[in-house]
Amino acid sequence: MTLQDFKSEILQRTNSDKYWNAGLFIIVILPGAVGFYFMITRPEKFNGMEVFLAFLFSGLIALGIFELSKLPTCINF
Repeated sequence: MTLQDFKSEILQRTNSDKYWNAGLFIIVILPGAVGFYFMITRPEKFNGMEVFLAFLFSGLIALGIFELSKLPTCINF
């Protein structure tokens, strides 16, 4: 097997990739959105950790948006 054959076999997409990426989008973006919601509505529960959690939740949302951007490339019509 040559390097070119190996790369084409590894980079080949299957039908389950679109479901995997959609699931990752939902699994990652949901905790970020819920976390921001609770940070805004109940700030007393996050005493002293607001900045860290804001970065964490925004990172989760950014990762979810990145997965969403990968979703259309997995769907072949």
